[in-house]
Amino acid sequence: MVFQVRAWEPHDAADPNHRRRVNDHRAELIRRLRQEFGDRFLGGFQSSPFAASTYPDLVTTSAVDQVDYLRMIQRNAIVISSTGLHGSIPWKVAEYLAAARAIVSEPILNRLPFSIDGTVDLFSTPDDCITKCDALLADPVLRATRQQAARDLWLSDVRPDRLVLRRLHDEFDELPVPAGSPISLPAGG
Repeated sequence: MVFQVRAWEPHDAADPNHRRRVNDHRAELIRRLRQEFGDRFLGGFQSSPFAASTYPDLVTTSAVDQVDYLRMIQRNAIVISSTGLHGSIPWKVAEYLAAARAIVSEPILNRLPFSIDGTVDLFSTPDDCITKCDALLADPVLRATRQQAARDLWLSDVRPDRLVLRRLHDEFDELPVPAGSPISLPAGG
């Protein structure tokens, strides 16, 4: 399983305390995952001068460049996501869906134009995250079901062309799609 994140430098922010809380929360999660899963867990904070000085024991030794990171994701069935700065959805969630991974995530605080029920396992505490990961590790059928659901959601609703088309459809109520177009909306929007 993979959880690799950035440690945000507090002095670069309008609200340094917000970044400290995000970093400390991520640090606690990394420590618990390492403690519980040992070598089955990959990740930590991406290497940076700030991460190395503030969380030296939590800096990842895993790949950080884009190609190696994507390969690492492909080699691990279970991936973990935490809430981004200011409650944002991390970019990695879309990457995880596209890669058809079993996703364990903190609750997504933003309204989505589709449901993630049955696709993403949500957690609210590090212990809850561990429980969700344990369940996925112990049950290959559940893990495969989540992976297939992630792939299906990516193909039906999250791919960039699907998002843009849905937004246009929502904005203009009906959007004619040329016959034979590789992009089409399902009946009913």
